Amino acid sequence: MKPAGSARFDVVGLGLNSIDLVAVVPEYPARNSKQRLERFERMPGGQVATALSVCAHLGWTASYIG
Repeated sequence: MKPAGSARFDVVGLGLNSIDLVAVVPEYPARNSKQRLERFERMPGGQVATALSVCAHLGWTASYIG
């Protein structure tokens, strides 16, 4: 493998574009219970996009084809 940074990108991902629905609750819910949401967001995502975000946080140059 070439050293990181020696090419235009370190990793490329091919995937589908999607929207992730993220709900934040104060604690893991008990069985058959309800909880109020602390936050609810729609965020760009998908399995490949999420993996490439991690790669970018690790300092790699990531490219996405969707």
